[in-house]
Amino acid sequence: MPFGLCNAPSCFERLMEIVLQGYQWERCLCYLDDVIIFGPTFEKALENVEFVFERFRQANIKLKPKKFSLFQHQVLFLGHLITDEGIACDPSKIEAVRDWPTPKNINEVRSFLGLAGYYRRFIPEFSEIASTLTHLTKKGIRFEWTTQCQESFECLKSKLISAPILNYPSETGQFILDTDASGHAIGAVLSQIQNGEEKVLAYASKMLSDTQRNYCTTYRELLAVLTFVKHFRHYLIGQNFKIRSDHASLRWLKNFKNPEGMVARWISVLESYNFIIEHRKGSQHTNADALSRKPYRLCKRDDCPGCDKDKGCVKVNPLMAENDQDLDNTIPYEDILEQNETIPHTEDSDDINESLDFSNWLRIWSNEEIKSWQENDSDLIKIIQLKTQSDENLVVNKCLVLHMKLGNYGVAGNC
Repeated sequence: MPFGLCNAPSCFERLMEIVLQGYQWERCLCYLDDVIIFGPTFEKALENVEFVFERFRQANIKLKPKKFSLFQHQVLFLGHLITDEGIACDPSKIEAVRDWPTPKNINEVRSFLGLAGYYRRFIPEFSEIASTLTHLTKKGIRFEWTTQCQESFECLKSKLISAPILNYPSETGQFILDTDASGHAIGAVLSQIQNGEEKVLAYASKMLSDTQRNYCTTYRELLAVLTFVKHFRHYLIGQNFKIRSDHASLRWLKNFKNPEGMVARWISVLESYNFIIEHRKGSQHTNADALSRKPYRLCKRDDCPGCDKDKGCVKVNPLMAENDQDLDNTIPYEDILEQNETIPHTEDSDDINESLDFSNWLRIWSNEEIKSWQENDSDLIKIIQLKTQSDENLVVNKCLVLHMKLGNYGVAGNC
């Protein structure tokens, strides 16, 4: 596949996934032609290098010596500096931000926000700081570079230059999600208990839409929980984690009586996660609180009564609530361990196959455990037995009967 074609990157990535199958997350990380080989000790790292090179040799993949480095304490990977201390911004990108000229049109504003937004996980209250610049990119807005725009521009550059080093997630240790909401934005901090200390993993924030600003306080706080639980889904799914909020009403979230409409949908999404909610006083909740409370004004009048007006609880039309679509920054959970039988066989293939079920650190149960539970389930075992039947008509008829009891299992034939 020659370079330049629209399908070239995906085809090349597919090749790398096939060649390095079983090594991802265990011995190396790979994205296109960027491969990081790691190890907890020097001897283990050297062993992993040997295994990866052997895979490349069998697949006839050639390496250019001047394009790779061996035994580094820190490396650049996908625009980030990876060190033994944690993850930081790429210094070359920070240098570009430091020297970025003042934007003169909407396209230049979008270019700057695109680069700065790539590192938003390092910047508390990013959406609030960038709100003035983001407002310029909206449809129908006339481009006018004001003092507020310049202040936001300089503040973003300053925050990026002094961005903190974020810690790596650990296989052990409870995750903690601090959320907060204000009248115009929501914010969150994801952290984890590591060696008895609370370590920050990422920051997140999001501006509220005009409709969401009209929600009452409880709805906005619940929206913050929903938004950032989904945003950090790849960390939190399958884990027992804690949500901390300064809004005491959320403690009774799981005991909400007769939820309807939008709230019922939100609660149904949260039911797929295992968490407890802890109330924390506002004076102790400053990390998430600061992400949602930076002043933001839609107009230029300092005496505008509408910008500072506290909005009370409003009732949402039930029909509108059913069709309401909240824009959430979700990250799809993808299975990077796709099985492929075309992988070259090596001496260590047996060891790799045994560890495939556990190579993704987010996976709590192995395929064998899930299969065992399915076979011991009185309903699912009927479907499993049906799938082995040779008479297709018999299988379809029995599945239709099971559908009345088991829902979609009977129709799809999945177990």
